[in-house]
Amino acid sequence: MSGAGAGQEPAGFLTGSERKAVRDAGLLFQLLANEIVGDGPTRAADLAELTAAVHVIQRAVMAQAAARAYPGQYRPLGEVIPTFDKDGRPLPPGRAMNAKPGQEHARG
Repeated sequence: MSGAGAGQEPAGFLTGSERKAVRDAGLLFQLLANEIVGDGPTRAADLAELTAAVHVIQRAVMAQAAARAYPGQYRPLGEVIPTFDKDGRPLPPGRAMNAKPGQEHARG
């Protein structure tokens, strides 16, 4: 199926490793909440901050399915979105769509 690499689920689904990463992030939150964060006056605020951080990680991992399903629109973690010239031909790595020869786009 298109978008699936060796050992990966079809486009639109999470791999086993991705599902594990999402689950483990939730388990990390439970460990922090139950055994590390104190019961003082800042507990609620600290848990809210940790909740947001865990959700960022989980959403980044879950976005992998969208990146496989729509490779020209969403960027997989560690990769770049391929860019094409006005005629639909792939640009060389590092070239932005309207860049002049020698100019490179930011890689992040």
